[in-house]
Amino acid sequence: MAVDNEKCYQIGTYSVRVVNTVGAGDVCAAVFWDGLYRKLGIEEVLQRAAAASSIKVQTPGAKKGLPDNEQIGKFFDEKGKKAEEIIDKIENRIYDGIETKKILQMVFRELSKYKPAIKHQIDLRKALSLMQPQPDFERFVQVLLSEHGYEVSPNQIVRGKCGEHEVDAIASKDGQTYIVEVKHHYKHHTPT
Repeated sequence: MAVDNEKCYQIGTYSVRVVNTVGAGDVCAAVFWDGLYRKLGIEEVLQRAAAASSIKVQTPGAKKGLPDNEQIGKFFDEKGKKAEEIIDKIENRIYDGIETKKILQMVFRELSKYKPAIKHQIDLRKALSLMQPQPDFERFVQVLLSEHGYEVSPNQIVRGKCGEHEVDAIASKDGQTYIVEVKHHYKHHTPT
């Protein structure tokens, strides 16, 4: 798939890049927030649902400052009409104290009516937990650092005061050098 067009928006602390891919027929969005990359789609619908109502949603470690209706509305094109329908259906079924997990289940159920393949998608956290710690996850982190402009030397042995230590990577950027030791969790809900 080739990128048809790309638009960038700034909404509060969010820098959102919306990419329309040719042949996919869907708009994919990527958000850069506090320096972290998150692929959106489902999350966009969840944020819209939370921002559009006064209903309190229980989100562990949630940060304030979700975009409001008007701001989110700018992101929807003709494909957004389907998203609006899904949002309306979900807003009518949510209640005070609902967990984000239940909202996500509702979103997947509704989205699968429009695009059946969505049933087989999983979120990024779960996908990362399915990777093997060595070499898959370590390589993923190395590529991620490289894509963010770091010069990465993978799987290095560093001489210490008393012996040698194997590190997953040494990353350098702007005159700063970082020793990277990657920790992987099989349980994607494990806090770090």
